[in-house]
Amino acid sequence: MKLALCFDNHRTDHHEVVERMCRAQSLHPGHTYRIMELPGGAIGCVTTSDRFSAVPHLLTSQGGNLLVVSGVPLLLSGALAARLQQICNLDHDAAGDALSQLDGAFAALHWDHAGRKLTIVTDFLGCQPLYQHMSEGVLLMATDIKGVMAAGGIDNALDPLGWGSFLSLGYFIDNRTSIQKVEIASPGTISVYDPRAGRLQQRSYWQWEAPAPELRLQEIDTGELVDQLEGHMRAAQEHNQAATLLLSGGFDSRLLLCTLLRAGITPRVMIHDHPDEDRNADGRYARAVAQRYGLVPEIITPSKGFFSSQEYLEFLSLNEITTPSLNLFIAQLSLCFKQRLDDSRDAGGPGLQAIWEGVGPGNSLYPSIQTAGGFDNYFRLLVPSREGPTWRSIRTVFAPALADEMYDGIQDVLARERKKYPDDEYGVRYFIMVTRVRNRAAANPLKIYANYVLPFTPGLSRDFMNAVTRIPYHLKYNLDLYFKIFRDQFPAAMEVPWCTGGVLISTRGRMNPVHRIYNAIEKMGLIEKIKKYPLAEAAARKLGGQPGLHQRNPLVEKIINAVDPDHTDLNGEGIRRIKTGQLPRSEDLQARTMLFYWQMWRAMMSGQPAN
Repeated sequence: MKLALCFDNHRTDHHEVVERMCRAQSLHPGHTYRIMELPGGAIGCVTTSDRFSAVPHLLTSQGGNLLVVSGVPLLLSGALAARLQQICNLDHDAAGDALSQLDGAFAALHWDHAGRKLTIVTDFLGCQPLYQHMSEGVLLMATDIKGVMAAGGIDNALDPLGWGSFLSLGYFIDNRTSIQKVEIASPGTISVYDPRAGRLQQRSYWQWEAPAPELRLQEIDTGELVDQLEGHMRAAQEHNQAATLLLSGGFDSRLLLCTLLRAGITPRVMIHDHPDEDRNADGRYARAVAQRYGLVPEIITPSKGFFSSQEYLEFLSLNEITTPSLNLFIAQLSLCFKQRLDDSRDAGGPGLQAIWEGVGPGNSLYPSIQTAGGFDNYFRLLVPSREGPTWRSIRTVFAPALADEMYDGIQDVLARERKKYPDDEYGVRYFIMVTRVRNRAAANPLKIYANYVLPFTPGLSRDFMNAVTRIPYHLKYNLDLYFKIFRDQFPAAMEVPWCTGGVLISTRGRMNPVHRIYNAIEKMGLIEKIKKYPLAEAAARKLGGQPGLHQRNPLVEKIINAVDPDHTDLNGEGIRRIKTGQLPRSEDLQARTMLFYWQMWRAMMSGQPAN
């Protein structure tokens, strides 16, 4: 379910505003919406994959209260449906406290009819998308950015910090988005809005538990971790009992399969081939695992023309240019889910309704994107050099003053963010969870796939996240924790090698030596320097088993040819150099991709269709 909300003391057409917001977020013929008018405002809800849930996401009380829930909330003990009805009956203060006890990914709106107050609760990590705009006497909220923009009256001016972080890091930070006046709702927060006063009061309800830096591998109770995952799976089944497992050659999906089978749940299995990495090692290993457990998988074969197709433009409409997606094979899964949904509607059958997708929002048991030590080490890896090809490309595409504002904004916000956390591996981990994991890893299942299927992400609970985050980095980075889980709990699963992030790992837990060298080079930040030399980068990517550099895309060329080089956001001279092929090879592909994203974003935020 998607949310739309408008409270505005300066207008009376709240129903019409929310209807525009709902229409902008209805991205499939099966999406329907409903609008509830309230004193001083209106709330709308767009039915998407929640129609496959046995748990109601829209509830009312005899006293006039209203509860609308987006996402897949979990109650790890008891019946969720009954608990949501109880919460709906509560006043705004009690409802906020009760909603904050739920796990899973969700955002909830509760209207207290007697108190005339609205309570907004986000999940503890803020993984479920919710965007907002606030000004004097006005509160707008929606599950999609374009939902907020459809309300009207908001300038679609580019946010330099949002765009700088997207282009250089691959995700938003500090609750910023691509639009200056639209923010991401804060994670783990109870907000109470008084429409009469136009005032929003907020309080955080969750924080990380103390770390355990002295913890030794043999002291970790892997049975408890698996028990928690199993509990999440049983709670998810209250929503839907026919979920399909997305099985890869990696660790997370294999752990989910083993845990599901231990719980007595035999899932359908879907495998997406990945032929451009190590001769489809990811798909081959996934098939071997399915065969080992007597399962017959459905195989998805990627389309070579997907990223030049109308289907990719539709994906971008779902993604809203919030994370990089061009040539990332995982983007094609959304097309598969849409096709299954369309097929089931045509045939009148149940079809694909829910998926098991990853452990939590990702990167919890294996911190592949982290470095040892504190923020200096991590930012050295994370942030591209101002003189490197990424920022040279940004300066080529965007107006000089805007590019400088992007870079300076990134430096300032990173300096502020690091002060919120300890300057050690745990502080870095907390930062990663509320930035990259929340705004990038969680986007595919929760923002995109959820348009078509219910996304189940076992492990997205406070207890599980605290349990795995307190474990020292050195026990996870070399996969020691993962191998202990499999040795202790599922030794038979170790009979098949792994492929994770393009890296091959043997049944004995040994990383391919060539990939180990590549990973070491990457952790030292040298891949960014190698990008200055395209032939060297191509060789390094081949060495690391990574997909090769892609040739020019006809769709990208079509889109960037329509760009007005004199737009105030852009560097007119740089755009003309891009169009006439005058850039060096080290910058050309990256600059074209950035310009493509910008042009698509402009069209999208102006309400133009994806074509």
